[in-house]
Amino acid sequence: MFKFLSRQREQKGDPVLTSALRDLSSENYTVRTEAVEKLKKQGTPLATESVMTALQSPNANVRQCAAIVLLHIGNHRAVGSLCSVAVHDPERFVREPAVMALARLKDRRSMETLLSVARP
Repeated sequence: MFKFLSRQREQKGDPVLTSALRDLSSENYTVRTEAVEKLKKQGTPLATESVMTALQSPNANVRQCAAIVLLHIGNHRAVGSLCSVAVHDPERFVREPAVMALARLKDRRSMETLLSVARP
């Protein structure tokens, strides 16, 4: 998928985005984490979608970085993905920025999730 998106952006001449999308497919989690950071600076819908996809990474550090980036981006399109992470991610350090992002967005769709994670 990322290769297709990368090719699509290459045609439009955005080398930073192309590079970040390519790096999301790297075997090295550090490279993937840096790619997510690069996408934060892009601010495009494609970049946001790609960061949302990074929430599903097998590496918890990449997922945490993606949640933090989505916290800073503040795009309502990420609510569903953030709700899933806030409830189901096995790592607390990944769930916390997802919850913070949901609270910052103040989207009605996240209310049930926020209440469920706030309960002891």
